[in-house]
Amino acid sequence: MSRRKKVKSQFESGTVYAIPLENGYSFCVVCVGNEFAFFDYLSKEAVIPDNLLNLPIAFRVFVGKGEPKYEKWIALGKVELPEDYLKHSSFLHKPVGSEEYFIYSNGESLPASEDEVKGLELFGIWFGPHIKDRLEEYYEGKPSSAVAAIKKQLGINF
Repeated sequence: MSRRKKVKSQFESGTVYAIPLENGYSFCVVCVGNEFAFFDYLSKEAVIPDNLLNLPIAFRVFVGKGEPKYEKWIALGKVELPEDYLKHSSFLHKPVGSEEYFIYSNGESLPASEDEVKGLELFGIWFGPHIKDRLEEYYEGKPSSAVAAIKKQLGINF
């Protein structure tokens, strides 16, 4: 019988960060493990919005373990998360050079069809500068140049 070793996350679920951008602050919350939800909300002040968990989510991705500290994100405190934030997300996983698609969730990759993975966030770990660029592009109404580059490299045409 094989056992998967659970790695303890250095992030605490419910921790809210303000991310300094050129035109204000964006916000994110630690969901589960190193999955962060980034909100479709920009503010001039680094204060947790009253309705934070009711705001639309711009994207939810894995974040590198030192990024909040290295990128000087502002820890604002903690919120109690509803159950859906504490569930692991599903991600599109397509290994480099492969024609196969997988759905990755909570340490497992399962084979999937193209239709099953359409609309899923790409599997990968995001680092501070790319998150900041992605947020800036998001608020400018532009698609993410990083996501487009990764999809091109992997041969994902949707």
